[in-house]
Amino acid sequence: MKTSLFLFLFVITTNLIYSQAPGQFKYQAVLRDAGGNIIASQDKTVLIDIFEGGTSGTIVFTESHDVTTTAQGIINLNIGSKNTAGIASINWSSGTYYIRITVGGIEMGTSQLLSVPYALYAQTSGSGPKGDKGDPGTNGVDGLDGLPGKDGTNGISIIWLGSLMSAPASPVLNNGYYNTVDKKSYIWDGSVWQIIAQDGIIPIIHYVGELFGGGIVYFVDKTGKHGLIASLDDLDGGNGVAWSNVVSPASGAQNFYDGALNTMAIVNQPGHTNSAANLCKNYTSGGFSDWYLPSTIELRHMDEALLSIYNVLANDGDANTNPLHPEFMSPTYGKYWSSTEYANDGAWYYDFSYGKSEYFFRPSTYRVRAIRSF
Repeated sequence: MKTSLFLFLFVITTNLIYSQAPGQFKYQAVLRDAGGNIIASQDKTVLIDIFEGGTSGTIVFTESHDVTTTAQGIINLNIGSKNTAGIASINWSSGTYYIRITVGGIEMGTSQLLSVPYALYAQTSGSGPKGDKGDPGTNGVDGLDGLPGKDGTNGISIIWLGSLMSAPASPVLNNGYYNTVDKKSYIWDGSVWQIIAQDGIIPIIHYVGELFGGGIVYFVDKTGKHGLIASLDDLDGGNGVAWSNVVSPASGAQNFYDGALNTMAIVNQPGHTNSAANLCKNYTSGGFSDWYLPSTIELRHMDEALLSIYNVLANDGDANTNPLHPEFMSPTYGKYWSSTEYANDGAWYYDFSYGKSEYFFRPSTYRVRAIRSF
């Protein structure tokens, strides 16, 4: 029995999430056998015990669930839904609590409950009566001036070469000149000559927050001519979608920088019928149809422009345009799928609530925001 228990501990992955339903919290697990294979579409009995004071303390709550694993081996429980009176009787403010999980008669271990009890306690703790408004206080004395800040980084200076009939043979970075033949001014960006002005034409410089190209610009390179555009709303309908209907193996979409390349790898994978990437590939806006699911790095740039996107889309008076949803709340808790997969059965997502990339199983449902480049 100890050998079976040891093996089973290594083939189960759990995810404990606070639920919005009062007096309950969710437990999610993926069941695998000792060989690492998913245990799909099988009936299991899961026993939940909650101890007060320690792993060998008093059992204050017991509940049993009869569940059937999904095709991906996932089980989902609402702890407290079977024994509502028992969960409601726990005084979460009185001390520490521990949870023990038993699956099919095998104990999976005992661990301390941390955030969930405080969340449940906050639902029932209430608040005291509102006190009378106090008199305004006296203005405090102005504080001392702060220390001077550091000097900013020097700006880029153009090394002007004057008016020439042709481009210099051996330019260096930021060399600039006026071509007397085609009437254009150029600057060397280290690789090619970029046009910065033309007689009678004002150059177009794009900026973050600009409504352009069927969406909103959220990243611009140093020339102001190229960058990334986000769609004007999420494409998942608000409840999130799975990364792909293909759970495994890997699709080859492992590029951290090129979401367009990843998107094609995902939708061309054998057995593919629907995915977050396919939503983006089929999206059209402003006459453009070259949208794709962003990579992890492309989503990180979007996080850097989060406030600019909000200021434009939340105040344009259009109900069909909406900023991103970074708030940590159901159903997606601020998480957006990237097109970058992880290993054989996972994928990276970006958590806008905490500003970081993480990875999880492909059947999980997160939000989707399409992008295109220009």
